[in-house]
Parts: sequence; C-alpha cells; structure tokens
Amino acid sequence: MWIGEPIEPWTRNKQPAPDPNFRLQVLDKLKVIQDRGYVGEGHVESLICFFAVAKGLSDIRMVYDGTRSGLNAVLWAPWFPLPTDIGECFHNWMLVERVWKWCGIDLTSTLGSSERVWRRWNRCAMGLCPSPYVSVRGVLWLKEESHEKRTEQSNVFRWEKVELNLPERLS
Repeated sequence: MWIGEPIEPWTRNKQPAPDPNFRLQVLDKLKVIQDRGYVGEGHVESLICFFAVAKGLSDIRMVYDGTRSGLNAVLWAPWFPLPTDIGECFHNWMLVERVWKWCGIDLTSTLGSSERVWRRWNRCAMGLCPSPYVSVRGVLWLKEESHEKRTEQSNVFRWEKVELNLPERLS
C-alpha cells in the first residue's frame, strides 16, 4: 500500500440512523466486525465515514468511506482487473499497520454512548481505495503458495492428486 502525502486528521462525529430498525441492523453489522477482530482498540488520528445501504429487502451492507476523510486521495494502488467475487473477501486481508491510525470509525452515537467510542480498521474494508488491490494480491499469493508447496505436510492447502470430473465426449 502506497501513501502519497501526509493525511490531515478528519474527526467529524457520525450521526445515528433515524430509523430504529435500520439502526439495529447497523449495530448488528458493527458487532460482527468487532467480534471478528476486523476493528479494534488503539490510537486513532483520523476517522473514516461509514454508512449502510440496503441489500435486498431485509439486509444492509456497510460501506466504510475513505473518500470523504481524504484518506483515499493519499493512498494509491495500481490498476488491475477485479474478479467479481473478490469484494466478499476484503476482510480476510490485513491493512498495513501504518494506516490503521487513519482508519478510525466513530461508534459513539450509533452505540448511544455518552463517552467517545472510536475503533480502527485493521482489515481491508469496502470503500477504502487499496482494498481491492490488497485482496486480489492476497488471493494470488495464496494460490501461488498452495501450488508451490503442494506436497508439504505443513501446508494447509496441500494436495497429492487432481481428479477431473469432465463430461464424457459425445461422438
């Protein structure tokens, strides 16, 4: 991940969702990212905005917007084609540690807390400029690792043979 210039701190408060049912869905999604360790406690210098968008009729998708805070403007990742299924695995890949302090999220009003509650992203998130690149790179490294050391017992992706399940050729 490349950082082009210093980042100006952005610390605007997050406003809670006006609809109580929507707010509960947001709280559920925020609990998931905290329970799985995607965000954690630590020093935060700058926040990123987050919001929810409807996903079908009964679900939401959280977006963590690195654009409004200016973070995406100073991060750079090279161009590459993005497989359609990569977006689902962003949270599997770590952000570089030096970026964590600029990826804070303000949970204060969403949680209804009287004290400031800030957490910081340590994983790639939807809405951060380098997330697609870091995820694709990680998948390709994983693929390479699983093929290069395919017979080593310590490799969780080891394999010994490939069986093809192809349709019979019709004459």
